[in-house]
Amino acid sequence: MANGFHAATRLVWGERIERFEQAGRTVAQFCAAEGVSTASFYQWRRKLRSGAPATPSLAKFVPVKLAARRQAESVTVMSVEFPGGVRVRLEVTDALSVQS
Repeated sequence: MANGFHAATRLVWGERIERFEQAGRTVAQFCAAEGVSTASFYQWRRKLRSGAPATPSLAKFVPVKLAARRQAESVTVMSVEFPGGVRVRLEVTDALSVQS
């Protein structure tokens, strides 16, 4: 639903910007007639001109397969640190050691 709402809002603002370009008015005059703020107008015009994606890019998780370990211990396989200090640490505990 959120993506549909965002796409609809993007469409409304796209049409509004096109009307402005044909109107021959100042931004302030046009926005007053449309009942929108000039700040929103400039934000949407910049967003639509920049070719920003319709939906924000979201991080996705992907499956990971880990090789079997020969020792029964907890080992850090991977640690990822995100902006803001958030750290994700993946550990594997090999409860059943592999015998060769």
